[in-house]
This record gives sequence, structure tokens and C-alpha cells, in this order.
Amino acid sequence: MQKLKNERGITLIVLVIIIVILSLISIPVIINTTNIVQFNEYSKFKEDIDNLRESVSVAFFDKDIKDIGPRYSGSTAFLEGKQNGKDIKNPNDNSTYYVINIKKVNSNLATDMAELNNGSGNHNLNGNESTYTGSDDVYIINAQSRTIYYVKGVQYNGNTYYRLSEELSQINNS
Repeated sequence: MQKLKNERGITLIVLVIIIVILSLISIPVIINTTNIVQFNEYSKFKEDIDNLRESVSVAFFDKDIKDIGPRYSGSTAFLEGKQNGKDIKNPNDNSTYYVINIKKVNSNLATDMAELNNGSGNHNLNGNESTYTGSDDVYIINAQSRTIYYVKGVQYNGNTYYRLSEELSQINNS
């Protein structure tokens, strides 16, 4: 019985020191994981834009772009900002934007375009809408320049990307 009283376990101070050390060791892992997740989201965004550009250019080569979907009636305030030091808005844009209806694009293609990683609103259109008042998770296209924007935007390395204005290889992957 006397022997048990003399044995001591881990003190509270030692336990706190161990927790602090483990926390400091885990910080780089958490930061690196966040960068990987953001880079994957940016890569999916790039893939979506590339698929949309190709499909829209084929499906609406000789058609009026206003037939692509309903007119976008949401906020375009995001277009007034900058991404990577460059204007988000294409200088050739006019003030008319349309939501890309995937069903209408596919109806003008020989084979359906690939599924989008983002833009859930683009899949939920039935084709009868004249204006779009849904969520910001949608890809829109300008009537004049045919520039495609992702209204919600994608975060990567402290920047928000709304359109693809640079090549993926030019994006700092750190």
C-alpha cells in the first residue's frame, strides 16, 4: 500500500507540454492539406471552364448565345474586382449574361458534354425560364465576348477565381 502512494503518474504540466508539442507538429500538416484541397478545387474549376468553352463553342458556333439559357439576373458586382492583379471582367463584355443550360448545350452536341464539378444551378434548369434567380453556384456566359464566369468563385492561395484568365501552369502551386 505504501508503494502506491510514492508512485506518481504524469503531471498536469507534462501533459500540457505534450499537447502543445503535438499541436505544433500538426500545424504544417493542416496547412499543407488545405493547400491541396484548394488546388484540387481550382483544378476542377479549370476542368469545368475548359469543358464549357469547348462544348459551348461547338454547340453554339452558329447560334445566338441568348438561346443558351435564361438571362442572369443576379449580382455581377464580383466582375468589378481583380484576380491575380488583373480585371475579372473581360473588357469586351457587354451588360448581358446568360446562365448556361447544360441540357440545351447537350441538345446541340453529337455527344453529351462531361458532367460539371461545380455549377449545380446549371443542371437544375428546365429550359422554360426567362431569367435566373437561383443560387450563385452557376456558370454564366457573356452575350458579346462569350467569356464564361463562375459566379460563386473558387478560393486558391488567398485569391478568388471567377474566370479562367491564366493557364493552370501559371498558378503558384505552393
